[in-house]
Amino acid sequence: MKILGIESSSLVASVAVVSDDVLTAEYTVNFKKTHSQTLLPMIDEVMRMLEMDLETIDAIAVAGGPGSFTGLRIGSATAKGLGLAIKKPLIHVPTVDAIAYNLWGSHALICPIMDARRNQVYTGLYHMHHGIEIVKQQCAMDMGELIRLLNEREESVIFLGDGVPVSQNQIIQEMKVPYEFAPASHNRQRAACVAALGMEYYKKDIKEDAAQFQPNYLRKSQAEREREEKMVRWMNKEDLEAVAELERLCFSVPWSFSVLEQGFSNGLDRYIVVEQYGNVAGYANFRIVAGEGEIERVAVHPEMRRQGFGRKLMERMVEYAKSQGVEDMTLDVRVNNEKAINLYESCGFSEEGRRKDYYREPTEDAIIMWRRGI
Repeated sequence: MKILGIESSSLVASVAVVSDDVLTAEYTVNFKKTHSQTLLPMIDEVMRMLEMDLETIDAIAVAGGPGSFTGLRIGSATAKGLGLAIKKPLIHVPTVDAIAYNLWGSHALICPIMDARRNQVYTGLYHMHHGIEIVKQQCAMDMGELIRLLNEREESVIFLGDGVPVSQNQIIQEMKVPYEFAPASHNRQRAACVAALGMEYYKKDIKEDAAQFQPNYLRKSQAEREREEKMVRWMNKEDLEAVAELERLCFSVPWSFSVLEQGFSNGLDRYIVVEQYGNVAGYANFRIVAGEGEIERVAVHPEMRRQGFGRKLMERMVEYAKSQGVEDMTLDVRVNNEKAINLYESCGFSEEGRRKDYYREPTEDAIIMWRRGI
């Protein structure tokens, strides 16, 4: 029995073949190249070195998520294309399970962590005393919450995964139980683990038709609610370039990068952004003056409109203003910007006045809108 393993859920690109109980080939690269450039040539090289016809494999095991959206899509597309071409089934191997499989036989609690940005990780908990025992299913969670959970379990822990360098200082400072970090030979994704675990699934008849295979992004599907809650956040300095680009795309008289940077640093203005798959889809700016909230900017990327991002930004501003004791909020809008006016009205704002020729390029009146008693 031969299983081809494909791993592309992170920066690592890896291909392996497991024949019965023997790893016959593994090709792994952990470098800044897109998986669309590497996976097929790596598979071709492995087949050539093994003097093996791809059609002789029994199934293709794929790291099916969580992980990089782009990486998972490329790995999934590659596996599906091959599976359909040679009429072989695919085996969905959860990414975090496969990372944990690196430490098969360990008597510690295995804790893979994949960096999910902004102190979030993809993780799971495992015992590997006699095969794989899933203590906590793979999920997305806050790193601080994970450390608290580990301390409560009072077990020795081994950390591995690309989230270790990002979270190492926090681990050192907050872990109260014995822990260690896996060595370089076992601390990243490997197609050998995907293929070996895929072999176990195949023996249990856990496989699927290539046409039906879909990666599990966790934050997009299984954890949609959590992702939505964390989609809107405070802006940071790293977002300034993206926000400046939004200004150029959305306004005839855009704020410059220096104006945005100054406003971000002045301690008076508040900036929030809304993300989609790690990219800034929109932003808003407001300030609180004399107990009243003033919304200055609401912008959503032209290609990402009509998805509710503007409403999310408005709701977050109102929510924050209310938490600060603000009762009334105001904004102004171009008299002909019907879509924006409809949004603001649906969020509880109503017209209370106009300013003649307030806007430039083109010259246009401004409608002054208020929301009273928030």
